[in-house]
Amino acid sequence: PESGRFSSVRTGINEITEADFCFIHNVDNPFVNRDVISRLFALRDPDACCSPVYAGKGGHPVLIPSSVIGEIAGTHDLTTTLADILNSFPRINMEMPDDTLLRNINTRDDYNKYWG
Repeated sequence: PESGRFSSVRTGINEITEADFCFIHNVDNPFVNRDVISRLFALRDPDACCSPVYAGKGGHPVLIPSSVIGEIAGTHDLTTTLADILNSFPRINMEMPDDTLLRNINTRDDYNKYWG
C-alpha cells in the first residue's frame, strides 16, 4: 500500500504466468455479477481493454489482454497509474443501464446505505 495502488496491481499481475486475458477489479466495489463478467468476456479483443461504462464514466472490472498485462508487468515507474497504461491502449466500452458498477464502499455510511 505504501507504494500506491499501481504497485499493488503490478504485484498481482506479476503472479500471472500465462494468460490471454485478465480482469482487474476494485475491492471496494462489490456490485459485479456473473452477467457483467460474461458480457465483458464476450467482447474480449487481443488488442483492446474492455470496461463497463455508464454516462460516459468507466467502471470496473476492466478486462485486459496479454499485451496490457505485459505492459503493467514491465512498468517500474511508481508515478505511473493504471489509467495511464489503460489509456494508452484501445478501449471497448460496454454501456451499462445504471450506475451500479460506479458505486464504491469506502465508509461505514456507504456500507449502511446498501446493507445497513
